[in-house]
Amino acid sequence: MTKVFNLKKKSERYFRQSLGLNSEGEIDFDNKLKIRYIFLAIWMRGIGISELNKNPLFFQSEKIALAISELLKNRLSKKSLLYLQYSIFLSLTRRDTLMIEAETIAFLKTGIIFNSINTCFLKQNVEMDDQNLAFISFVYKNLPYNPESYRLIEVDYQYYRTRLIKSHPSVVQLIRNFEAGFEMNLLGEMEFEKPLMDLVYTTSFGINEFLLNQYFFINSNDFHIKEKVSKIICAWLKEYFSNTITMSESIILQFCQQVMPLLKKGEKKKIPIIIVAKDEYSHMLFRNNINKIISENYFFINDEIYYSIDDIPELFFNIHCFIVCERCLLNQERKFILPISINNLTNDLKDISNYIFTCVLTK
Repeated sequence: MTKVFNLKKKSERYFRQSLGLNSEGEIDFDNKLKIRYIFLAIWMRGIGISELNKNPLFFQSEKIALAISELLKNRLSKKSLLYLQYSIFLSLTRRDTLMIEAETIAFLKTGIIFNSINTCFLKQNVEMDDQNLAFISFVYKNLPYNPESYRLIEVDYQYYRTRLIKSHPSVVQLIRNFEAGFEMNLLGEMEFEKPLMDLVYTTSFGINEFLLNQYFFINSNDFHIKEKVSKIICAWLKEYFSNTITMSESIILQFCQQVMPLLKKGEKKKIPIIIVAKDEYSHMLFRNNINKIISENYFFINDEIYYSIDDIPELFFNIHCFIVCERCLLNQERKFILPISINNLTNDLKDISNYIFTCVLTK
């Protein structure tokens, strides 16, 4: 009896967290959209699927799932294809009303995914209502995108970036909040914005707690980054969305796993590069060319203009920095000062690049 009681308590807690409570303080079993995601979560764990194979609509669901994958040029894995098939099967067999906002439907109907899914249903002589097409669109959008070429990944990113910022302008502010928190430029960085876009989509639709994701672990040394990420996202949700939207731990960890290599660069303070040159033309020439060979994630060129080694403040001789000086201003060779000249610009830039990156990598 104790095991049964504990199982009942765990089940109630799961449904309470997943479905929320209605106005009477009871579990909201009327939320048919979230009920479907619970079905998907259960079926993807192999529970209760033996009867599905006996239903002809299950095989029709597979045909439609394959057609969607082919039409959208996405080489879905077996797991992703099965997840999509289950969602289609739910739409074919359960005709309950899904509470999806009209504004969300209108947004989806202007996109490629919604209309492609509708096309695949019509080819199977099945007419599906907008709510069910929206549900399948939610599911598909959060599956991995595996196209035939990298160019399609870039096109997909730019397409959804434009659509997301148009529908949720506050996403730009979220990126700015990350920039402030990690002291680095992130707006327009595909390797950061793509995972963030996926996170915003699932969160704005209120479905991230239902996604069947691999559970990620992070190094204990990186835990403070995870906490900072979580704090930034939750503050943004509270300001622009609602206090009731929750973020599952697995979603936060997955996002951190994807963006951690980039965000960890922001932990390292950028190294200043000081330029000493004889006149404005030399300063302009050296600055523009050095800018082309350095990474903004690691270095920045100091705004002050120096025309002599003696003009450089003592501070820069006591911190980690790089001093680039025009050869005609060097009285003697110094190990920590990198020479440069107009006549030997190409070779000097190559030497400077090799030197500073070697110093960074071996530090």
